Amino acid sequence: MLVKMTEERRNFSASSTTANGFLGGVTFTSLILLLEKGDSLTLSIPYLDVRLISILIPLTAVVSFFFILATLGTIRDRTDEGSVHKRFYYLTLSYTVAGLIGLMFIIPMVIFFYTWVGAIVVGIIEIITASIMIYESKKLPKLW
Repeated sequence: MLVKMTEERRNFSASSTTANGFLGGVTFTSLILLLEKGDSLTLSIPYLDVRLISILIPLTAVVSFFFILATLGTIRDRTDEGSVHKRFYYLTLSYTVAGLIGLMFIIPMVIFFYTWVGAIVVGIIEIITASIMIYESKKLPKLW
């Protein structure tokens, strides 16, 4: 289904491109730092015989990939002057949501290397913030 581009939709795509690009750059930079300093971050998960860094590096790579795909999708969406496919918009939106959910796992895991109390506090703050965002998103105007 094709949908006509409006000015409000074009502005939303511009801000989405900026946010996705920034978050993709941050996660990619953190991936590089984790690959460089991964040997010094030794923390084992009890009873699983696996180091936390071996879970964190692939998760960070996947989250960075999701944000890069979302950025490419919003760039294409923003430059399209005519109509936009609704399915393509939802695919881009799903990449953004998957990246944000992954980022919600990465941040407490990185903080867990330094303090487990801080990781729990950050996790609770993230859950509260996500709940508020979901509740408030129902009040936003529809872009389609």
